[in-house]
Amino acid sequence: MTKKQTAESTGDAQLEPKTAPAIHLEPISNIYPEEDGSYILSRISTFRLNLEQRYISRTEISLTFFALTKESYSNFPLHLYIYINGHCTEIVALEREFDSATARFVVETNDVMNVGVQLRNRVLYPNIDDLRNPAIGLSEVTARNLTNDGVSNAAVHVSKSGPESRWTPEHFFNVDSPSTEPIFVIGSPRSGTSILTWAIGAHPNIYPIEETNFFPLLALSALANYHHASNAESSFLKRYDIDRQTFLQRHGAMMHEFICSIANTQHRFNTHTHFAGVRYTDGIAFTLARAAEDSKKRWVDGAPINTSVSYLLSMIYPKAKFIHLIRHPVSTIASLMAFEQAGGIARTYDESIDEWEGQVRFGRLLETALGPERVMTIRHEELSTATMEKMRNIFQFLDEPHYEPSGSRFQLRINSSNVDPQLREELAIRIESHERRTQLQALYEDRLTISQSAAIDQLTDVLNDIGVRLLKTVFGYRVDGIF
Repeated sequence: MTKKQTAESTGDAQLEPKTAPAIHLEPISNIYPEEDGSYILSRISTFRLNLEQRYISRTEISLTFFALTKESYSNFPLHLYIYINGHCTEIVALEREFDSATARFVVETNDVMNVGVQLRNRVLYPNIDDLRNPAIGLSEVTARNLTNDGVSNAAVHVSKSGPESRWTPEHFFNVDSPSTEPIFVIGSPRSGTSILTWAIGAHPNIYPIEETNFFPLLALSALANYHHASNAESSFLKRYDIDRQTFLQRHGAMMHEFICSIANTQHRFNTHTHFAGVRYTDGIAFTLARAAEDSKKRWVDGAPINTSVSYLLSMIYPKAKFIHLIRHPVSTIASLMAFEQAGGIARTYDESIDEWEGQVRFGRLLETALGPERVMTIRHEELSTATMEKMRNIFQFLDEPHYEPSGSRFQLRINSSNVDPQLREELAIRIESHERRTQLQALYEDRLTISQSAAIDQLTDVLNDIGVRLLKTVFGYRVDGIF
């Protein structure tokens, strides 16, 4: 309901006092009321929403925006950032020639909310002078009580006692990323790690990198080098009393800086090609679309090979998040056996079972070792049937604003093995009688029923075994362990 419609109503008396919240909108800066009941917003605008709620605990707020002077952003798509009490909760993509867009968010308080609206070009630097130019309009603000079904939207009232809206010379506010820590998508090969990495990397703050494949050797070498140097009679590490945690995290920081610098360089190249007339398309899996002064600060790596050393990566990046993607063993094994159709090396039936079981076990152990704050497990089949819901859950887990266009990436198929349906049916029957069927099903459905300390012991035992063999094979060192 617009303000104009509200003015024609009889006000709060017609609202249900115990169910329907009333909203008072108070302009703060760069938001200008129009005669038709809408508002004009500059590139950065702020206002307050005061929810006069009674007996309401959860409310969904909807902000509907409409396009102004389309020619001003017809060449460069825009992102609309919504800030609630200083925290960015939603990023809305405004494609070329859009007519209207709606941002929705849920609040669980009846206090005054400070709402910030920030409009950013994705590939063009927004000159400070054009921050005051009108870009979009706010046509509708509604609220819906989520604790009671069937409640009508609330009216919107304009507070006349608020301060006058005027342009202020502020630049971007609260634009720092919630986190600069990396994200690792782990799991068995052929589980959908590539498409999930691409979808997460569509987010304005997250850069998707193609499978690195260098982290396992780099991480193991760093750990083995620390063990060797710290146990030497005399070494740099001993001289300056450098502990293992510091040594490993410095390696991680170097790789983070390296990856971000390469990503930013590639972004500048992509921007130049865009200016030259080359359009960004959905067919480019790892397209960058960010303003040069606002580069992505975070990256996601979806190399399945990282799964076996994921616990070591959690030590190198102590705030990294892991998403463990599990696909049903029948589908994964069938895809592994037909991997040559996707440019890989096909596995045999027994190799495929061992691959799936081993990698999923590593992921399950990591869940138990690190807990749900750092490891999120998703079944591939759930992601396919409830894509938008799961992507919202993923961004919430990553402490990033929700970005709805990420879900559209799943409409395309990439890196598919094109499995013959008959092969899959035959495998389903064959695996049903396999001696490890119960074990495979348990890994697919449930977390491991072991303690956190036991999970850590198993993970470090594996890393010790690999590290000992690495030192012996490459350097000729003979050690009992690297932890």
